[in-house]
Amino acid sequence: MQKVYILVLFFLISQMAKAQEEVFTPKPSSIVFILHISTNKIEGLKKRGLHSDIKDVIAADYEINSSIMQDFKNNFTFCNVYFCYDTQLNYILEKQWNKVTFYDFEHLTRDKRIEVSGIDNFIICEVNYPPPTEYPTIDEKGKVHEPEYTVEYANGRDYGVVCYDQDYKLLKNKLRFTNIAMRRTGNIFKPETLHYHFTGAKKFQARLEKYYTKYR
Repeated sequence: MQKVYILVLFFLISQMAKAQEEVFTPKPSSIVFILHISTNKIEGLKKRGLHSDIKDVIAADYEINSSIMQDFKNNFTFCNVYFCYDTQLNYILEKQWNKVTFYDFEHLTRDKRIEVSGIDNFIICEVNYPPPTEYPTIDEKGKVHEPEYTVEYANGRDYGVVCYDQDYKLLKNKLRFTNIAMRRTGNIFKPETLHYHFTGAKKFQARLEKYYTKYR
């Protein structure tokens, strides 16, 4: 019986330590969602004169970003979502909202931009690979420093929704990374049928709802 008590005590202590390392993120009223453009890749192709390849890269970027926006339009109601491109990240960090071009779901059907005078309570999100795993480090005195916060990822090559605070620093809680699906579907023998398809908004919303129910 004494062994059982010791095991229970050890479990409770480990759970308390785990809870202490998580940093609570206030419930956001908005998400600033960063869409990526292959700027460096396009510039490299320009220098090499591969203009036909540039068209393919631009088309792929548009397809991926449109698929992300469409999935959020159909499957996400947790809070407002404002989309913008990564070329304007500096303006977001400086909160110079008048210099940021935001898009909402209507951008999928027509060239509509929205004006946002200010966003106070938000997190920054993007679709990307998982953040690199953090490992313990040893200082010059030989002291071991454990990572501030770590998340186990299914696969280093998986795509996911990565979340940051308003300073573009990774969140230190369960919201940091949510696995999603980003696949190119179609017939490989018929290139015209191949299209990128994002599926993740519904799963991301479920993660948000579970997280904030826990801290309610």
